Amino acid sequence: MSTTSLLQFWPEIPGQDKNSAYALHAQLLFTQWMQPDRFLHFQLRQLENLLRFTGRNSPYWAEDLKFLEALPVGELYAEHLALIPVMSSGALQQNSQQIIIRKKLANHGRSRMARISKPGVPPIKMMVTGLIDAWNDALALRSLDWDESDVSMPCVRIFQGGDKQKSGRIERGSILPWSGPMHVISAALPSADQLQELMRIKPGSLQTEPHILEGLLEQAVLQGSKPDSLREIRCRAQSLDPELSKLAEKTWGVPVIQEYFLEEIGVIAHQCPVQQGLHINSEFVFVEILNEDDKPCTAGQTGRVVVTPLQNFQTPLLRYDTGDFAEMGGACDCGRTLPLLKNVFN
Repeated sequence: MSTTSLLQFWPEIPGQDKNSAYALHAQLLFTQWMQPDRFLHFQLRQLENLLRFTGRNSPYWAEDLKFLEALPVGELYAEHLALIPVMSSGALQQNSQQIIIRKKLANHGRSRMARISKPGVPPIKMMVTGLIDAWNDALALRSLDWDESDVSMPCVRIFQGGDKQKSGRIERGSILPWSGPMHVISAALPSADQLQELMRIKPGSLQTEPHILEGLLEQAVLQGSKPDSLREIRCRAQSLDPELSKLAEKTWGVPVIQEYFLEEIGVIAHQCPVQQGLHINSEFVFVEILNEDDKPCTAGQTGRVVVTPLQNFQTPLLRYDTGDFAEMGGACDCGRTLPLLKNVFN
């Protein structure tokens, strides 16, 4: 099998600019309703592309992927994943130089090195590409579409990763040309100052993390402050306390929309707009919920969350243990066939 054919994508994407994100999102509008068996067929072909390429080019994974040499092309099934050991975050941290594939890849866009910071551990180095940027934009469009968000109003972002970033307006903060202005409030500011800035900007949407939101709400209760323009809060987190969502609705009268997010992966799942639970972005990541015997969980069972990003060929994370647990959901009332997670926690 040629290198060129190994690097074909599903869903197909024409490039790595903003227009590519729109084209990719247009495909996601259809794949979210696809019959599960047909979806799995395409998902496994993308996974096979990733595994075969990784086995040839990443010293860290070469031995674990030798089984592919005897496997006919197109014959990879989900059961074959059990042949690959689960990788911990510690293994990624210690072996990133062997995991990273530094060769230039056609149609992946410009590569850059990223440093992923987590509390209490040294930063993790990863290589990401323009292709990943296009995917992140497309998944953001999916989320806005599901929640019927009014993007014409200002948006405020407060994330821990932006500690060193000064507060202010971002000139290219949105993927939609008709969107309202995007503003950043530094996470390094005290909660009272963050709330003051939030009240001044009058956003329609707030994008943040649970611990930051908690501080804002505490100050809002103390001061009796309510940003009347606010229509939604988007929380990127590994887990979200339901009590925090209730507090936001009680204090500000707005819903909290959860995005299951890991810095080293991206947005793994979005909150369903119809019922409780998070739909996995299965075009972007292959998710396994494994029981104590490392067997796949069925609906109603809880297990650890193990993920394989399908679109990052330069830092392949195969069967990456997130450290989280989730309950596997069943068929969703919204009609989308993307797998459903319930009660994600760590």
